[in-house]
Amino acid sequence: MIIVDDGSTDTTGEVLRELSARYKNLHTICLQANKGKAAALRVGFEAAIERQADVVCMIDADGQDNPYFLNLMIQRVLTGTGLVTGRRVNRAEKLPKRLASKMFNVLVRLMTSTPGKDHNSGMKAMSADVAAFLIPFLEGDRHRYISVFAHWGGFALAERSVINRPRISGRTKYSSSRIIVGTVDLLTLSRFFKTRRLTHE
Repeated sequence: MIIVDDGSTDTTGEVLRELSARYKNLHTICLQANKGKAAALRVGFEAAIERQADVVCMIDADGQDNPYFLNLMIQRVLTGTGLVTGRRVNRAEKLPKRLASKMFNVLVRLMTSTPGKDHNSGMKAMSADVAAFLIPFLEGDRHRYISVFAHWGGFALAERSVINRPRISGRTKYSSSRIIVGTVDLLTLSRFFKTRRLTHE
């Protein structure tokens, strides 16, 4: 297990040092400053590939995702699916965030033709090949488009229903400004994908 501490200013680093001393298979990476989720994932993917992982999983540390489902997702990857996303069937967030997420997923499907209903889910399992392919794209807020990048790369996608739990710690990074930034990013990426398809044709 690899834990990336994205510049926490609380006691996270201290807790991770204690856990690392107790569990030899736990590796921690502490970033000196908050770099954002995409950058943290990039560092984590690189570390997993360096350790010759066959399957790379990602899960947020806020406790909302139940790790029980990871093994089921891993089995799907081992049978040949490139990327498996945990589709949250009982979103625990408040109504505004659920509506914004639903709108985002509809836009992704319409603008990029990427199959799936929960692209922004932070719980995913993928082959090492997919993780390596994704690394150059992980910057800014583009972790939201992992399934889009994998689809563009020609990898098979699937979703697995998972149970979403109420947040037990931390604060959500959701805000109206992120919706605007995400929409602009999606427009840029959609034009990029369309250009690439025309070039290949």
